[in-house]
Amino acid sequence: MKKVSAMLWIVGVCLACKPAQPDVSTEFVGVEGCASCHMEAYQKWQRTTHATSMQEATPQTVKGDFTKDNVYTFGGVTSTMSLQDGRYFITTPGADGSQGTHEVLYTIGDRDTQWYITELPGGHLQILPVYFDVRRNTWYNPVEGIIASPSEQPLDPGDISFWMHFGRNWSAQCFDCHASQIEVNYDPDAGTYDSRWVDLSINCETCHGPGQGHVAFWERALTDAEAASMQDTSLVDLKTLTAEQSVEHCAQCHATKRILKLGYRP
Repeated sequence: MKKVSAMLWIVGVCLACKPAQPDVSTEFVGVEGCASCHMEAYQKWQRTTHATSMQEATPQTVKGDFTKDNVYTFGGVTSTMSLQDGRYFITTPGADGSQGTHEVLYTIGDRDTQWYITELPGGHLQILPVYFDVRRNTWYNPVEGIIASPSEQPLDPGDISFWMHFGRNWSAQCFDCHASQIEVNYDPDAGTYDSRWVDLSINCETCHGPGQGHVAFWERALTDAEAASMQDTSLVDLKTLTAEQSVEHCAQCHATKRILKLGYRP
């Protein structure tokens, strides 16, 4: 009992001392806020894969063939893609084996491969069980690609990585590197998510930090000579980082990881 009590005390102290997480509603201005002053940088950013890491599904963003080569069968499991009135759908078996039609709400990626997200009840954003190889112009099952372990058979409906389960839940597995300033707002009692974000992309503030202080500084500097004479240190200047710091900075996403605390910055 003493060990348990001591452990509970330590946990309590740690929770009490835990730094507050950034308030995404006030500390971040979003990519459009940055673009209002930094249009040249914004236009260059638009041509990068950071800008297309996650997007709403529209005729301009969807790369997969939803109208012609739009039926894919792997291991006896068939998925059919369709386009109806500008909206994208994938019909595929669910965990109970029955076919269901699910609207594609978001895309992930657009250079090498593109994956598709739908929403199930309870705010569960799930990665659908086919992806499009942009370079080869063909559909694949996830177990044929680079995300899941290679297999000659589709995942069993009871597998945690089956598309309707936790292993393919965007809010649990993918969110921290495929959108910016995300709050998943998971309710463990109800088993629901209310995921929110600042931008569906890897925005400027993902690397440079919250921009509200930067905006406030320059708003003051325009009318206050004393403020204008000071240096704005509110953002991370990537040019000043050491090689080790640069690696740590990029490795927040560009490395295999397990999230222990949201908002961590090296």
